[in-house]
Amino acid sequence: MWAVGIVVTIGAIERGIMQQQKRNAVFARELGKWFDQVLSLYAERILPIDRSVAQRWGLLHTRIDLDSALAWAGLTLEDEDRALIPAADAGDAAAQRELGLLFLE
Repeated sequence: MWAVGIVVTIGAIERGIMQQQKRNAVFARELGKWFDQVLSLYAERILPIDRSVAQRWGLLHTRIDLDSALAWAGLTLEDEDRALIPAADAGDAAAQRELGLLFLE
């Protein structure tokens, strides 16, 4: 559970920095530099997240915030691609395939 908390914390900070870009790019850059220093300082204490940890996290959370997940992965979706999400969530194989292909690009 501890590793999951770290992932969420790192992701939340990254998301906050990315959101701050829209409001104050200079401040966002400063936050980014600070966060890079924190990550460097604690690098030996931050464990890599592998498939089993990611799967465990998925089991613990029935749904994740899509925007956070995309930000963590450094990905974005256009509005037309986001429109596929409800169909994919409902089990539509074609929508699932289209979304999957987007992430392979």
